[in-house]
Amino acid sequence: MFATRKIQADEVVHVAPVLLFSDEEYESLAETLLVDYVFEWHEGGVALALGVGGLFNHDPDANLRYELCDDGDPAKPAHVYVAERTIKKGEELCINYGDDYAEWHGWL
Repeated sequence: MFATRKIQADEVVHVAPVLLFSDEEYESLAETLLVDYVFEWHEGGVALALGVGGLFNHDPDANLRYELCDDGDPAKPAHVYVAERTIKKGEELCINYGDDYAEWHGWL
């Protein structure tokens, strides 16, 4: 994923609806390729980002952050991807998957 234009700091880049899975359902997901595409959710369990939310690569110095959002309505869970800093046109858009994930993959 690459920026097609200059993006300002704190600008919302993408809102991705998510599918929520319980901790028990995660046990089954952990046995599939989907394990690399789920994120911890603030109410427990995990979320699978839809849209382009699952396509952002990892960078420990990421230019995007994601925020968990349900707008007070549990029927509308989402990840909101926000620019951490000004991003230049053509720059790859990345998020930080977290130290636990990086360590699990041997990146740390």
